[in-house]
Amino acid sequence: MLVSPDKVEFATGELKITAQVYFMDRMKNDFTNQMDVLSRMLTLCSDFYTEFNDNELKHGFYFSNAATATPATFFEDLTTGYVLPIIIQVGEERNEDNIPY
Repeated sequence: MLVSPDKVEFATGELKITAQVYFMDRMKNDFTNQMDVLSRMLTLCSDFYTEFNDNELKHGFYFSNAATATPATFFEDLTTGYVLPIIIQVGEERNEDNIPY
């Protein structure tokens, strides 16, 4: 998994981080396991989104968008998986300890 931040928005008592999350793994040289890899990566993507979106009190932030996972395959390095665009919203308190880890 790789998180690639796109932008950070500051508003009164609010912080929004827009990012792309990549769930990728390598395929065999002949691509015979591509569907297996995609299936595993989609499960990880779903688990990630559910864990952080449904547990705001535990983590101190939530996703403020309904995300759509898009399949991506990079044939030059034999990786495949999904890209999940997210918007992380941090609550009202103005404290640097609340920025997601």
